[in-house]
Amino acid sequence: MFTRPALRLARPLALLPLLLGLFACGGGGGSSAAPAFTLHFTPGQLTAQFFHNQTYLQNTYANPVTAGVTGTIDPLPSGTLYVLIVVDAPVFVGDPAVSVLGGNAFSLSLTPDTNLAAGTYTGNLTIQLFQDATATNPYSVTGGTLPYTLTVDPELTVTATIDGVPAGVVFSSSNTAVTSINGSTIYWNPAQPAAAVDLTPGQVLELQASVPVTWYSPDQFYPYGYLWQAPTVTATTLTQTIAAPPSGTTGITGNAYIAVPTAGGQFGAGLIVDIHT
Repeated sequence: MFTRPALRLARPLALLPLLLGLFACGGGGGSSAAPAFTLHFTPGQLTAQFFHNQTYLQNTYANPVTAGVTGTIDPLPSGTLYVLIVVDAPVFVGDPAVSVLGGNAFSLSLTPDTNLAAGTYTGNLTIQLFQDATATNPYSVTGGTLPYTLTVDPELTVTATIDGVPAGVVFSSSNTAVTSINGSTIYWNPAQPAAAVDLTPGQVLELQASVPVTWYSPDQFYPYGYLWQAPTVTATTLTQTIAAPPSGTTGITGNAYIAVPTAGGQFGAGLIVDIHT
């Protein structure tokens, strides 16, 4: 059952707005006395939780996002069975993956669209069974409706203002991302610190994160941490007055501000400040 694609249709939304894929599987017959099939699923719905724009190894180490269930079909088909999966909203991408588990059991997995805006998406997909690859001779199906719930959290983004004026700087877990921090060593992905923002002593830098974070600021990093006062922070904001460089010098480069989501799952995001007198 569900061993290979039988017919892969292009998905022009103007023609087939709800079509995800059409697959062949061992089963079902084409006789005039077509059987009726009953489907059961465990769990009883498709679920997935991820953050907007979540991409494996780009802004997270988490595995690629999928929503899957296992199911059974009764009676066991005896010929060729064709499966059409129809979704009530464009919240999945690519083709469904259907695999045989033995006997009358199978698994179904779909890939959520990680470009969905933050929010909760609920609805239903419908599994239709056909005797033919053109999907013109349907079988009667009981239990073919499967609800889904996709929970999309915000991606970490951080905006900056300088002396109360928006700086036009936005950094995120997928742009100027930070994979880890070890002491004063910051690991950037891909191995390149963010572009620096030039500031002067006494200016006030304010950072606003889209999700709760743990802040790391220049006062915590060697070797110039002693020059900085601790910033004022909340779970989503940081405010700090820019420090003056050591006496006899004209500036300090490479001062890092890092925001790491407290909920985990996402990489952190970083901003570099260069100070010039």
